[in-house]
Amino acid sequence: MQSYNYATQCLENFNLFMNVFHNWKLTAVRQKTYTDLWNLFFNTAGTDFNETWYNCFMYLDDVYSNYETKWENFNDFGDIYLSFIFNMLQNSLNIKS
Repeated sequence: MQSYNYATQCLENFNLFMNVFHNWKLTAVRQKTYTDLWNLFFNTAGTDFNETWYNCFMYLDDVYSNYETKWENFNDFGDIYLSFIFNMLQNSLNIKS
């Protein structure tokens, strides 16, 4: 996953966003006023969610363009099948050792 652009940012922002949900639940249990929940959610979760979806979208776009380039290099089904066989052969040697 780290070989693609925005992968680590996507993971870090997603973890921060999930931490905000946990804090939101704790705040919901111990809230003093009704606005405590919404201030926390819109200020903190909104920022983390915005950064999360952007970085994860950029990561997905990089993965897609990378595999699209690899797919275009194949000529026909025989080329795909041969690549699959050699890939399995290489992985079997790695697993055996």
